[in-house]
This record gives sequence, C-alpha cells and structure tokens, in this order.
Amino acid sequence: VDGIKTNIPLHRDLVRDEGFCKGGVNIHYLEHKLANQE
Repeated sequence: VDGIKTNIPLHRDLVRDEGFCKGGVNIHYLEHKLANQE
C-alpha cells in the first residue's frame, strides 16, 4: 500500500531557494528551476 503523492518536497525546495525568498522571480521561475533539475 502506497501513500498519496504530494509536492511537499518541491515546496520545501522553493522556500529554501535564495532567489525565491528574496522575491527575484518571475512567472517562468518554476519552469526554469524544474528544467535545470532534470
């Protein structure tokens, strides 16, 4: 039996990201961040 899938790890990563915390992001921020993780 598996639990539900969540995006909690993504949220944790975002709140630890210096650029995100400083507010220096735009609408493409997450798209670029996810592309760089692959």
